[in-house]
Amino acid sequence: MKRVAKPHAKVAPARPEWRHDVVYERAQDLKLWEENPRRNDAAAEKLAVTIDANGFVNPVIGWTQDKTIYAGSTRVKAARILGIELLPVLWIPFASKGHAVAFALADNRAAEFADWDEGKLAAALASLDEIDVAQLEKMTAFKQDEMEGLREGWAPIDAAKAPGEFPEVDESLRTEHRCPKCGYEWSGGQGLKEGADDAFE
Repeated sequence: MKRVAKPHAKVAPARPEWRHDVVYERAQDLKLWEENPRRNDAAAEKLAVTIDANGFVNPVIGWTQDKTIYAGSTRVKAARILGIELLPVLWIPFASKGHAVAFALADNRAAEFADWDEGKLAAALASLDEIDVAQLEKMTAFKQDEMEGLREGWAPIDAAKAPGEFPEVDESLRTEHRCPKCGYEWSGGQGLKEGADDAFE
């Protein structure tokens, strides 16, 4: 039977309400969501270092109705620390304040959904060797000891340093200790103390 290829599904164009223009607003004039449950003052200080190294490239999100920033308050605080005057803002026409709050919670929660593939993370950090360590700390927010730990933990095995074949052993191998209950024999460590065989019952 001849198979007929199914046509590829067409990608629907973005709905008009999904397209939003970025506008620039004065950082000092932006109103932040006062009921924000995220404690981010300390985070803003750390983020300021990264923004100073990479620039401010991620717009913050506000509601058109009350002109309040619901997502990106940490970035706004960091920008104020750095003295950045104008920030990119997406003003979204949420259906209500409840929808704006729900989006803010989801925006913060979404960052917790993913985890690291430490092997790929180590490889990504290793590919940045041409960047000075001090600058790399600012750009990635990873400390030097964290980067070194990842690199060492996922370093490729050096075949020249890898051990060769282990010697084969048989039952004639001499052991130092023997369990009086089960007869298991082993070497190294400590043998059983007198009376300790009760622990094997």
